[in-house]
Amino acid sequence: YLNMNGEQKTKTQLLAEIQALERQLEATKQSSFTSLDAQVAKYQRIETARHQAELAQRESEDRYRRLVELSFEAIIVVSQGVILNINPQGASFLGAYNPSSLLNRHLRHVVHPGNLKNFATWTRLAKMNQGEVPLTEAQFIRPDGSCVEVEGACVIITYQGKPAMQIVLRNITERKQAEKERERLL
Repeated sequence: YLNMNGEQKTKTQLLAEIQALERQLEATKQSSFTSLDAQVAKYQRIETARHQAELAQRESEDRYRRLVELSFEAIIVVSQGVILNINPQGASFLGAYNPSSLLNRHLRHVVHPGNLKNFATWTRLAKMNQGEVPLTEAQFIRPDGSCVEVEGACVIITYQGKPAMQIVLRNITERKQAEKERERLL
């Protein structure tokens, strides 16, 4: 008999070669399946880790959203002078019934004209100071024309993939009025 290489072999030798090839084939199949099983297991671990990371991110975003919504301070996110997000306290400071009524409005509609330059300065300072600006005072104008005096700080953030400023404001109108009254009495 001739084998696959054209060599003369006995029937016993050919059977031995066939058995050896069958063992190699089986080992190759097992190795392939083991490798495939390992790849599937690795993919499952990656998917599990990705899912856990997404879940952790959603939980973190939810905690942050609730913190902002429940804050006693006004928190406003502004990009290119436009209000992108504002919490209920911020809407209340500015005399709005609903935060959504202030979304997409430009700051020039709510900031006292004498303070508009402050916001440009805030942006410049935030960029120079690695994203943070110290406490600064400003005035905002409510729809009824009254002013609210605030002190606030801001930080440069990324909001919906774009650079923005997150401004945290505290209403100091009563404090300012009390200071003026005290000065008047002295």
